[in-house]
Amino acid sequence: MTGVELLKHARATGNPAVEGETVAFLWQGQTASHLIDDLHSWEEHPQALQPVAPGLWALSFDLGRDAYLEYAFYDPLTEQRWPDPLNPRRASDSTCWR
Repeated sequence: MTGVELLKHARATGNPAVEGETVAFLWQGQTASHLIDDLHSWEEHPQALQPVAPGLWALSFDLGRDAYLEYAFYDPLTEQRWPDPLNPRRASDSTCWR
């Protein structure tokens, strides 16, 4: 999928966009965010998103279809975390928002 198609898909079905076992996390903004998650040890290994269209950034990797992943978007300079604006689902324990 192109960046624009990924964004349309994420808006319709929620972020991350899932296609088979590949997940694509999208971020809209003038600058790239990083993805932090429990798979990559949170802030220890932030994953940089790459530009896919003007103002649109993405990171894709493979996960099993039954995977559960807690994640947040992150600015390593300010150490600020943001919930995913394209994903209405939130972890009940709120550990993402320390």
